[in-house]
Amino acid sequence: MKKIKDERLILRNLMNIRIAWAVQNLTIMIFLAYQVMKSQDTSGVFNYGNPLWAIFMIGAYTLVVLSVNVSGPMEDKEKMTHKKITFISLGVFLLTTIFFYFAMLQVHLILALISGTIVGLFIYGLLRYANRFRY
Repeated sequence: MKKIKDERLILRNLMNIRIAWAVQNLTIMIFLAYQVMKSQDTSGVFNYGNPLWAIFMIGAYTLVVLSVNVSGPMEDKEKMTHKKITFISLGVFLLTTIFFYFAMLQVHLILALISGTIVGLFIYGLLRYANRFRY
């Protein structure tokens, strides 16, 4: 197999991969919507026991993490201070915790706090990682 050396062909190949990924995720979302309409039980569809949901979320998380090292250097922004990153992460933690608390019908506060902590730490890590590529 020959290695592609022409930059136009490399870009075309990357665009094809992007289109294939979008079509794949659109198909998964259609199947998930069909499952919701068919069963009327969203708790059975939107959990990691459903393989389609797990595949969709793993693909989305992978895209977010991999796009950080491309979009970070392209943004000509100054580095954020550690204090600003911490405040943004705390804000995300609070909003996520409140969202999960009300989504779980105000019953599971501990689970809402755990969910908010996980999302807040994930955002904190992404911001710290993206900050490395800024000028």
